[in-house]
Amino acid sequence: MSTDLLRSTFQELLASAKSKEQQYLPAIRERSTTLTPTEVIDLVRR
Repeated sequence: MSTDLLRSTFQELLASAKSKEQQYLPAIRERSTTLTPTEVIDLVRR
């Protein structure tokens, strides 16, 4: 892969990730207020 191709691919993926962050951030914040440590461990194991 060329440097230009890597750079453009990274930029596309970054833009997509930022879009998803904006979409899911409110739900993530809301859910994080009710999680217990046990639930966090269970989610990480999935």
